[in-house]
Amino acid sequence: MTNRSRVLLAFLIAPLAAPVVFFVFSFVYAMLTSTTGPHVGTFLLSTPVSYLATLLIGLPSVIMLRRVGYLSAPTLLLFGAVGGAGVQVLFFTVFFRYRNLEFESWNVISHWIILGTALGLSVAVSFCLIGRITWCSWRNPPPTGRSGN
Repeated sequence: MTNRSRVLLAFLIAPLAAPVVFFVFSFVYAMLTSTTGPHVGTFLLSTPVSYLATLLIGLPSVIMLRRVGYLSAPTLLLFGAVGGAGVQVLFFTVFFRYRNLEFESWNVISHWIILGTALGLSVAVSFCLIGRITWCSWRNPPPTGRSGN
């Protein structure tokens, strides 16, 4: 399998990591708080959001990082964490406004940011493993143009 086909496969499979992590998180949270458990709706709702975020944030990030020569696991993990937190905050801001709910406290918001970071990291880690992106993948050497010395 070529590098390009592995990266394409990573784009197709890695976004499923976020809904799985979100479902497990919801299940554990429900067990700890004695509330109703997650349902299939959790997975079905978070899957399109994950694929949309991958298309709008992940794909441009990978293209840009590859073009500048810094496509590696650390940079993808950073972009995944920040992107996941941003998507989570945006999604739940829209969700809360749509349902006419208010945030209870900054503590609640911080939990959603942490969850979003974990979801973004789960997609980035999956992408790196499937696409075989290593700690120094596709890093171009610095330009060696003549300096006139």
